[in-house]
Amino acid sequence: MTAMMAIALITLLPPNVKEDGAANRSRWMITAGLLLLSAQFLLQYIFGFRQTGITQAVMLNLVILVPVSALLALSIQNLQQQGSVGKVSMWIGIPTWLIVITIVGIALLTDNNTQKGDSPHLVWAEALASSIFGLMQIYYARNITNELKRMKQVLDDYFDYQQDGLLRWMQVSIVAMTIIALTAPFCIFLPPQWLVVFVSLVLCSISYMWFCFVRYVMTSAASRMREAERSEKDEINHRQTTVNQSDMQHIGQAVEQWVSHGYHLKNGIRRDDAAKEMGVPSRQLSAWVKTSGYDSYSKWITTLRIEEAKHLLSEHPDWSIEAIADQCGISRTHFYKVFKEETNLLPAEFIKQNNNTK
Repeated sequence: MTAMMAIALITLLPPNVKEDGAANRSRWMITAGLLLLSAQFLLQYIFGFRQTGITQAVMLNLVILVPVSALLALSIQNLQQQGSVGKVSMWIGIPTWLIVITIVGIALLTDNNTQKGDSPHLVWAEALASSIFGLMQIYYARNITNELKRMKQVLDDYFDYQQDGLLRWMQVSIVAMTIIALTAPFCIFLPPQWLVVFVSLVLCSISYMWFCFVRYVMTSAASRMREAERSEKDEINHRQTTVNQSDMQHIGQAVEQWVSHGYHLKNGIRRDDAAKEMGVPSRQLSAWVKTSGYDSYSKWITTLRIEEAKHLLSEHPDWSIEAIADQCGISRTHFYKVFKEETNLLPAEFIKQNNNTK
């Protein structure tokens, strides 16, 4: 199964993915990890390590799972940072792997047990090596989580509605891999019937990451993220430009006129599009939004739309929720969620409360 996923990444992805440097590099990282994992399963089967004793199986697991885990985590970081992964993140897997191999090797050479079975000496070595493996995964998880927060802010500052689903797979994948790494020191010593459950969870997690990666790079998700990143870089490059009080007043007037014409009710209007319609630089609009007390562009425009929705619900309680959502520029699937977040009420509760106050 893991070999088939690796072959699919090599042969089936379309040319546009292969031409994307970051996506292509992540593709090869995942492929290498899957092939290593395939080799691990194959060696376990050929030599029957689990039948001769837990130690041999665990030693092989540790030697191979460390680079597998590092490659999978790096593939996510590489996507997040558009190929600009830091040197520490890029290479930390190598010393971790060497330390694990050293611990395993010393344990095997100094073990006085002449049989191929297990001994307390080897078990302690395996537990220590597994703990170091877990620390490496925690390091990757922290970096990926911090980067996810930054990416979410970039998306919120650019698109007119929250796009949490765009990045959720990265969060789920790294959480799953971290849980696996932290529980591995205990799970690898489980009896065979329980080990089957653990390995099944490992395979499910990797399969989920593989499927989501393929979907991310083959759909518009990756291009949307790159679009928002480019706008963010442009804003950073011009951030040293002072936005004085006169500029802020001018932007405020442009915003007021733009809102009065109802342009904010168009679904799918990006910050750059809104700034262009207002006739102001996008970076200055971003600065105005944040000085006005909003966390992001999407938060600001959502607040305006919900205010319009409240007005329509008050004036036209007989209208369907779908009609209200369309009129306000909010997708029907997101309307209930954002309305609840802004008002602490569902639309039906708001209508009832509004009728009671009349």
